[in-house]
Amino acid sequence: MEILKRQKSSKLINLEALLRRLPENEQADYSFYMEQYIVQRKGYDGELWVDQLWNELTIPCRYNLFHSYETINSAGYSHQIDTLLLTPHFIWLIEIKNIG
Repeated sequence: MEILKRQKSSKLINLEALLRRLPENEQADYSFYMEQYIVQRKGYDGELWVDQLWNELTIPCRYNLFHSYETINSAGYSHQIDTLLLTPHFIWLIEIKNIG
């Protein structure tokens, strides 16, 4: 059972908004943020690809699936897990990388 759907990270959303507003003629800033955006977007695309693979799996026991699970620790730092699979038998934390 999929409990938490995949969402774009706040960093990716912020970079998309920044690139829409930043003039392309400001080459140094625009190039830097475009590179950051490309890296974030490739990672998100990789996560979406893996999500398609989840739909093809048959898991013979009860399970919960959380995508883009984010928590904050007692010091105020956030931690994000790409995919978290919980079953009665094990917990699987998955960090997805899409490196070209």
